[in-house]
Amino acid sequence: MRPVKLTLEGIRSYRTKTEIDFSDLSLFALIGDTGSGKSSIIEGLCMALYSSTTWSGRNVTELMSDATDRMAVELIFTAEGDTWTVTRSHRRAGGAAGHKLVSASGEKVDGADAVNRRIQGLLGLNKDQFLRAVVMPQGQFEKLLRATPGDRTDILKGIFRLQALDQVRAQVGSIAGRWKEPIASLQGERRTLPQDPASAVAAATADHRGAAEKAAALERYAQAADTAEREATAASTAAEKVKSLRDRASEELHDLSVTEIDEIERRAVDLQRRTTEATGRRQTATEAADAGDTKAAEALGGFENRDAAVTGAGRLVQTATELAQLDDIRTKAGAAVAALDAAPPSTAVPPEVKDAETAARDALAVTEGQHRAAQAAHADAVRAYTSWRSAHEEHTKALVALQAAAAAAEVATDAEREAATAADAAELAVREARGTRDRAARSNAAAAAAAGCRPGDDCPVCDQTLPQEFSAPAAADLDEADRQVTAASAEADRLRQAHKAAAATVATRDAQQAAAATAVERANTALTAIAGELRTYLEGDISDNLTEQTALAPAALEVAERLAAVGRASDVLSAAATTANEARAAVAAGQSRWETRRSQHLDVLEAAEKAIAVARERVAQLPERWRPATEATSEEILRVADEVHAGLEGHAEHSEIASLRRGDAAAADTELLTLATEEATTVKQPLRALIAASARGHAALVTLAALVDAEGGVPGSPALDDPVDKIGASVVAVLAAGVALAKTASAEEERLRTEAGAQSAELQATLSAAAATSVGALRSMAGAAAANADHAKSRLEQVERDAQRAGQIDAALDVAVPFLAALDALRALLADGKFIGHLVREREVALLTEASRVLRSLSGDRFGFGDGFKVIDRRSGQERSPDTLSGGERFQASLALALALVEIATRSGGQLEAVFVDEGFGSLDAGSLDQALTTLGAVASDGKLVALVSHLRQVAEYVDQVLLVERDDSTGSRVRPLDQTERDTLLAEDARSRMTA
Repeated sequence: MRPVKLTLEGIRSYRTKTEIDFSDLSLFALIGDTGSGKSSIIEGLCMALYSSTTWSGRNVTELMSDATDRMAVELIFTAEGDTWTVTRSHRRAGGAAGHKLVSASGEKVDGADAVNRRIQGLLGLNKDQFLRAVVMPQGQFEKLLRATPGDRTDILKGIFRLQALDQVRAQVGSIAGRWKEPIASLQGERRTLPQDPASAVAAATADHRGAAEKAAALERYAQAADTAEREATAASTAAEKVKSLRDRASEELHDLSVTEIDEIERRAVDLQRRTTEATGRRQTATEAADAGDTKAAEALGGFENRDAAVTGAGRLVQTATELAQLDDIRTKAGAAVAALDAAPPSTAVPPEVKDAETAARDALAVTEGQHRAAQAAHADAVRAYTSWRSAHEEHTKALVALQAAAAAAEVATDAEREAATAADAAELAVREARGTRDRAARSNAAAAAAAGCRPGDDCPVCDQTLPQEFSAPAAADLDEADRQVTAASAEADRLRQAHKAAAATVATRDAQQAAAATAVERANTALTAIAGELRTYLEGDISDNLTEQTALAPAALEVAERLAAVGRASDVLSAAATTANEARAAVAAGQSRWETRRSQHLDVLEAAEKAIAVARERVAQLPERWRPATEATSEEILRVADEVHAGLEGHAEHSEIASLRRGDAAAADTELLTLATEEATTVKQPLRALIAASARGHAALVTLAALVDAEGGVPGSPALDDPVDKIGASVVAVLAAGVALAKTASAEEERLRTEAGAQSAELQATLSAAAATSVGALRSMAGAAAANADHAKSRLEQVERDAQRAGQIDAALDVAVPFLAALDALRALLADGKFIGHLVREREVALLTEASRVLRSLSGDRFGFGDGFKVIDRRSGQERSPDTLSGGERFQASLALALALVEIATRSGGQLEAVFVDEGFGSLDAGSLDQALTTLGAVASDGKLVALVSHLRQVAEYVDQVLLVERDDSTGSRVRPLDQTERDTLLAEDARSRMTA
C-alpha cells in the first residue's frame, strides 16, 4: 500500500479542507511545532483505512473539531496493481455516516463493515498490525519490538500475503467437505449393485431366452386351437341358421290361398257400384242447399247474420229519435251565445284613479332615493372615523416601539464596547504566552544543542570554540508554556466570538431602531391623510378623545329625517293603491260573470254537436246497402229501418229451403259411410292380412336365398295399392320360389354339418399336442408363459442398467477417492504448524537478517537481532530485553524492524510500500539521527514512501522534501511543501533560536 493523496476536513485542528499530496514524495519530513497537527495526519490515515483512532476503536467522532459538526477524510492509495479511493464522513448530531471505497477499475464497496473488510484484504493487515508495521504513532513505535510471537506471526502472514494460504486451506477444506458426502453416497449405492456385472447380465440373458421360446411355442398352439374351435363353431352355427330360416319360410307361406283372392275381388266390384250411386245423390242435394244459402244472404244485404240485421234496424230507429231531440237543444244554445256576444261588459278602470296611484308611486321613489343617499353618507362617515381611529392607534404603537428600540440599541452598544475591550486584552495575553513559549523553545533548542558541550569544545552551531565561561543553558518547561498558549488562545477565541456576537447584536438593534422610526413616519402620514377626510363629516375639530357618537351625529340625524319622509310618502301611495285595486276588482267581477254564462252555453252547444256526430257515426257503420245519407233527416232514417225489416222476412224463407236440401245430403253421407265400413271389413282387411303373410314369407325367402347363395333371387311381394288381380299373381310367384329354395337349403345344411365335424377333430389333435384339456386351459398356459418371459425381460433390463450404473460409479470413484485424499493431505500440509509455519520461519530468518543489518547501521554496529526477535549487544554478545534499552536504542531497534519489514515485503511481493515514523527522533543523538536518516533515505530511494514526523526542525537538514505543518488559531492547521529557499530559511531560523535561547 502506497498513499497518493490524503484530504482532511473537520478533523482536530484541520477545520477546513486540507489536501496532502504524497504522489511525488519518497523520503520526506513532516515538520511542525507541538500541537500544530502533525499526529492528526496519522489519525486521518487510520480513520480512512480502518474507521478508527490509533489509540482505541471507540467512536471516531472524538477526532471532530470543536468548531464543526461534520468531519470527513478521503485517501487515494495504490494496492494490488490498482488505484483506490476510500471516503469516510461523520456528523456530530448523529446523522448517517458515509463509508465508500471505489477503484479505478470500477469496483465499488459501500458500508463501514464492507469497506473495512475489503481494505484489510487489500493490505493484509488489521489496524493493530498496521500501526506496528507501517505507521508508528507518537509514543507507540515500540509495539512491533515488544509484540508477542503470535502477534508477530500474524503481522508477517499479513505483510507477506500468507493469509492467502489460510484462504486456500479454507477453500480446500470447503471443497473436501462438498466432495465427502457425494463420494459416500456413491460408495453406498455401489454396494447395492452386482459385484460382477458381466456375469449377472449373461445369466439374466439366458433366463430371458428360455422363457421367450416357451411362450412362443404355447402361443402358436393356442392360436391353432382358437382357429379350429372358431371354424367348427361357425360351421355348426351356420347349419342351424339355414335350418331355422327354411322352417320359418315354410311356416310363413303355409297360410297363402289363391281361392281367397277371387272372393275378395268379387266383393270389391259390388261395393264400388253402390258407392258411385250414393255419391251422385249427395252432390245434387248439396248444390240445392248452397243456392238457398246464397239467396238468404242476399236478402240481408251485407249484414253478417240475422241477429246483426235485427240490431241494425233497432239502431236506425234509436238514431232517428235522438237526432230530433238534439237538434232542438243546439238551436237554443246558439241563440243564447249570440245574445251575450252582442252585449259584452266594460273592462276599463276610471282614469283619475290610475293618475292618483302613479303620482303617489313617483313621490315615494324620490324620498327613498334621498334616504339611500343619507345612508351612504353615514356609511362613509363610519368608515372615515374607523380608519382615523385605527391610524391613531398605529401611530401610538409606532412611537412606543421607537422608544423601546432606541433603548435596546443603547444597551447593545455598551455591551459591544465591553466585549471589544475584553477581546483586546485576551489577544495581548495570547501574544505574551506565545512569547514565553518561543523563549522556552529557544531555550530548549539551545539546551539540546549544547548538551554535553564543555568550554573549549567546538560549537555545534557555528563551529567556533566555546569560551571558558560557557555553561550549558537549562531547559525550560516547554509543555507548561504550550499549555499556557493553548489556554490563552482558547480564552481569546471565546472572547472574540463574544465580541462578534455583541457587534452583531448592535447591528440588529440599530436596524430595529431605524425600522421603528420609519414605521412612525408612515403612521403619521396615514393619520394626517385620514383626518382630512374625516373633517368633511364633522361639525367641530378633531381631537384625540373624539368619540364615534360625536363624529357620526350629523350624518345619523340626516338619515332619520329622510326615513320619516319615506314613511309619509308610503302612506299616500298605500291609500291610492287601495282605491285603484277596488275599481279593478269591480271591473274584473263583471267580466268574470259574463265569461261564465257564455262558457256554459258554449258547453251545451258543443255537447249537442258531439252527440249528433256520435249518432250519425252509429248509422254510418251499417252495411252500405242500408246506410242513409250523411245529412239524412229523422224521417229518412226511419224509412231505411222499414226496408231492413223487409229483408229479414226474405232471409227466413230462403233459409228454410236450404235446410231441407241439406238433410238430403246428410242422408247420402250416411249411406257412403256405411259402404266404406263394409269395404274395410270385407275387402281391405282380408286383403291386408294376405299381403302381410306374403311379405313375411317373401322376407324369409330373401334371407334364406342370401344365406345359401341361391341363383335367380326371389319374386317381389305385392303392395296394398296394387289391383287385386296383380296381388294374386304375386302371391303365386312367392309360393313357387319357396318350394325351390327349400331344396337348396337342405343341401347347404348337410355340407355345413360335415365341415363342423372336421374342425372339431383338428381341435382335439391340437390340444393333445399341447398337453391341454381345453382351449381355455391352453390359453392360460400361454398367458403364464408370456408373463414369465416379460418378467425375465424386465429383470434383464434392470441387470443391464445396474451394470451400466456400476461402471459409471466405479469410474467416478476411481477419480474422486484419490482426489479427496489429496485434498485432505493438502489441507493438513497448509496448517500453521506445517507449510505456512515453515514459510513464516523462513521469512522471520530473512527479516531478522535484514533487521540486524539495518540495526547495526543505525547503532554503529553495536546492536543486532537474534532468534525470537531478541536484541543482541554485539560488544558483549548478551541478549538485551527491550526494557533495558534506552529510549534512543529502542527507537533504533523499532525503526530497524519497520524498515526490514518494508524491504522483505517488497522482495516477497507484499503490499508494504510506505513507513510513517511519528516523533521518536528526539531520543537520538546527532550521530544516530544522521545514521537513521541516511538509512531511511536508502529505503526511499527504492521507490518507497518514508515519512518522518517530528517537531525537531533540524530533521529537515537530512531530507530534501519537507512539508511544514502550521496552525492558525482562527482558521486551523494547514500543510504546505517548502522549496529549497524556504527550507534553508527554516533551518537558519531554528539554528538562531537555539543559539539565542
